[in-house]
Amino acid sequence: MKIIVGLGNIGEKYEKTRHNVGFMTVNALAEKLKADWILKPKFQASLAEATINSEKVLLVKPTTYMNHSGNAIASISQFYKVSPEDVITIYDDIDLPIGAFRIRKSGSAGTHNGMKSIVAAIGENCPRIRIGIKNDEHAEKNLSDVVLSSFGTKERPLIEHTISNAITAIDIIFEQGIEKAMSYPYLAFVIKDEFKAK
Repeated sequence: MKIIVGLGNIGEKYEKTRHNVGFMTVNALAEKLKADWILKPKFQASLAEATINSEKVLLVKPTTYMNHSGNAIASISQFYKVSPEDVITIYDDIDLPIGAFRIRKSGSAGTHNGMKSIVAAIGENCPRIRIGIKNDEHAEKNLSDVVLSSFGTKERPLIEHTISNAITAIDIIFEQGIEKAMSYPYLAFVIKDEFKAK
């Protein structure tokens, strides 16, 4: 069994913000897998059960708000007896441009507070998929303002494409392993000029 976590903040006002691209990705994955979300207050999360490549998978959206995501993940992984190596976390990365994403097998949390919370709770040995949300027009803006802003009209098709690619990567992780997924050519996706604006 594997756990796939999408990070984000609960509430309608955060629903379409850059910081919620993790939620967006697991929502798209749940839709593809025809999995229904069920709120589980005892885990401080919404859960959806599914199967990928004949393996059980638990999709998770913490309801703790971003900075305390690790509380939910520690509780869920302990209850289901899932090791950190089988907990895949998807979240936004302000240092990667829109259209790009990266897969890591393990390592430090970097600057992302949600990932910091998870690493503090279950350790560094957990895979993660970082989805780029950076737009060069944001260079002079406050970080919190950027991550809590919504995607522009011309950015939306690109972020949807990136989410689709991330889901392809998840399929490859289940079928061929994370090393294969890390080297797949979608990682070299070129941002087209028409997607760069706003």
